[in-house]
This record gives sequence, structure tokens and C-alpha cells, in this order.
Amino acid sequence: MLALMAEGLSNTAISARLSNREDYLMPTVKRVTEINAPASTVWKILADTAAYPQWNPFMTRFDGTFQPGAKLTVTIEPPGSKPQTFKPTVTEVESGRHVSW
Repeated sequence: MLALMAEGLSNTAISARLSNREDYLMPTVKRVTEINAPASTVWKILADTAAYPQWNPFMTRFDGTFQPGAKLTVTIEPPGSKPQTFKPTVTEVESGRHVSW
């Protein structure tokens, strides 16, 4: 809903979009960051999920592999908040370029 508001949609347009059950049940978060390194180097680091806590203090646990249908276990610890664990399913992988869950 916040993404819809950020798009500048009116309340009527937001209600219409949310009435589409798929939009309502599966919100999308997209993050794009440009990194000055070869894609293969970045992918190697991102695909090593067990190493996330070594370089990402926000994600204290990340178990699983980037394979379509794989179940992940992710624990995040936002500053000043209790740890939260969620278990997404990998939905799409383009090795070396893209992963969705």
C-alpha cells in the first residue's frame, strides 16, 4: 500500500489495485543498487546466504539456496527491535543477475 501511495495514486486507484487479490496478497518490494564490480563477483557474495551475518548486521541468519521453489529462513534484527524470522520461497532465479522470493 505504501508503494501505491508513493506512486501518487488516489485512494480510489489504490482501492481498485488492492481489489486485485494477487496485489493484495503478494506486495512487491524492489531494490536496485549499482555496484562497481563484475556481476559474477556480486552474485557469488549474494548467493552465499550463510555468510550474510558477516557483512550485513541487519540479517543475522539467512539459510537456504537461490533455487526456484527453495525455502529460505531469514532472521532480521532491526536496531531497537526484536528479531523477526520469516520463511519465504524462492520464486525466480536468473543466475548471476536476479533472485525473487
